[in-house]
Amino acid sequence: MRPTERTETETGRGRPLRMETLEGFVLGDVLRTQARAHRKKPFLKFRDGEITYGEVDATADRMARGLAALG
Repeated sequence: MRPTERTETETGRGRPLRMETLEGFVLGDVLRTQARAHRKKPFLKFRDGEITYGEVDATADRMARGLAALG
C-alpha cells in the first residue's frame, strides 16, 4: 500500500478513497466522507473566521433538498 492511500476511509460506496487520484469518485461522496471524519475542523479559513466541514456538509444538504423540491 502506498502512503497516499487511505484504505480505511470509504466513500459510502464500499470503495476506498485514494488520495493520489479522485477519478471515479463523486465530489459529494468525498466531501461527505471528510465531513464525517473532520466535522469540526476548518474547511476554509478567512481573515475574520472560518467554515467547518460540518457546516459545508449541512449547507450542501440544504441546497440538495431545495433543488430536489424544485423537481
